[in-house]
Amino acid sequence: MIGPALYQSLRDIKLNTVRRAISSGCYRRSALQTFGWLAFDLGLYLGALRGVFASESAWAKLAFGLGAGCAVAFMFVWAHDAAHGALFRREWTAELLGTALMLPSMNMYRLWSHGHNRVHHGFTSYTPVFATTISVVAWRFGGGLIGVAAGVVVPFIVFNYFIALFIFLHHTHPEVPFFDNRAEWSNTIGQVYCSIVVRCSRLSELLIHNILIHVPHHVDARIPFYRLKRAYADLKAEYGGYIHEYRFRWSTVWTIFRRCKLYDFETKTWYTYREALLQA
Repeated sequence: MIGPALYQSLRDIKLNTVRRAISSGCYRRSALQTFGWLAFDLGLYLGALRGVFASESAWAKLAFGLGAGCAVAFMFVWAHDAAHGALFRREWTAELLGTALMLPSMNMYRLWSHGHNRVHHGFTSYTPVFATTISVVAWRFGGGLIGVAAGVVVPFIVFNYFIALFIFLHHTHPEVPFFDNRAEWSNTIGQVYCSIVVRCSRLSELLIHNILIHVPHHVDARIPFYRLKRAYADLKAEYGGYIHEYRFRWSTVWTIFRRCKLYDFETKTWYTYREALLQA
């Protein structure tokens, strides 16, 4: 990990300058990978739902529900990239397929594609239509209440835990600062220094679509998820001294959970609850 005083030297570096370190090939879209991963994620989800409907055992239904929840998280990452314009040149293609893959997570695609400051507040949510339909199908063909639990509730819970963990790890670490003073922050500091790369096994990174290789995504969201490793290699070669990276281990994650409770903006220090009490 790197020292906290280093980030100030990023202040005068424009984000567009950082982007120049990324080779042009990192932006190249691949129809084979885009649709191949769509088919894999969707097939995994539908296969898990079939297991929920076909299984006689309640425990087997719940186990397939866990698998469906993992697939929902994978589909959400795919749709998230579509919303950023990373997978398709035509916006209608991204919206059509992104909408379909976000439905199982009960999320609205347009909230992502328009961004936090451009949300279309007048748009009527289509997700309760999907939730009702899949619940009725699960009740009718999945064995009643246990079918709804395994086919709808469990996947939604698993998805939320997946995404919550990813988002937490993207920007939270004892050595990553937060800012309450705009003058101390810059766009480059926020995207490069305050984003984190968490490396996993090759299989894990494939399944979660490289979502934990987060710095290149923040530098330029137009990079497809299947090019993030290459883009990260480019950025690391030139800006590696500014990047926080560690290997995923549950012991490390637990240390971050335990350590990062309360943040002191003046000293740029994370405290546990006990430490904060002693400081008071």
